[in-house]
Amino acid sequence: MHCLVLDKLTAKECLISAVYAPAQESRKDDFWQHLKQLHHSIDKPWCIMGDFNEMLSPSEKIGGIVLSPIKVQRLSDFLHYSHSYDATVQGRLFTWKKLLQGQLLYEKLDRVLFREDCLQLFSNYLITNGSFTCSDHAYVFLNTEPVHAPQRGTSFKYQHSWVHYQDTHYVVKRNWKASIPGTSMYQVAQKLKKIKIHLKRWSKRTFGNFRYKLERNEEKLQEV
Repeated sequence: MHCLVLDKLTAKECLISAVYAPAQESRKDDFWQHLKQLHHSIDKPWCIMGDFNEMLSPSEKIGGIVLSPIKVQRLSDFLHYSHSYDATVQGRLFTWKKLLQGQLLYEKLDRVLFREDCLQLFSNYLITNGSFTCSDHAYVFLNTEPVHAPQRGTSFKYQHSWVHYQDTHYVVKRNWKASIPGTSMYQVAQKLKKIKIHLKRWSKRTFGNFRYKLERNEEKLQEV
């Protein structure tokens, strides 16, 4: 489903596509090929949101079988192909849960993707994931003009211990390979800036707020 959105106050216009990706492996390639075709045909700032049934890194899954590199390849390839970004979430990370053989599984399957042209329009966006209620999925809420924009400009220091985490290798590799117009020095500066932003987000998600423990505690409270 596609929706053309017009902000009357700013006259900003963008296209938002809602997706529900197939879970069957045999249908996944067709789905991602279709999105790539849409990328070439859509000439307005583009935002995609919904259930992608894919994950971007092992940190987006807790419980069950460990993700193999090929399991995160489709979404990663599309982001690189379409010059898009996986939007940062404030608060809880996981959007899907399932009780399997007595163990709770958590995954981030639902998300918001901004193509570069749309991200420039709504750089102060705020995205939050709702709680689990009557569904095994949590809703994703996108606010393009939050009253209190997420704080930026905090100090950043790369920790040597991060080299032992596969996610950081992925972050550096993906952003360093990104195509950026401009002089060589400008390209290097922009790539380093992108790497810093994504590493800060990864660090906060992995170490900063113990999100998984909070969600597990919430589940226990709901069961009482």
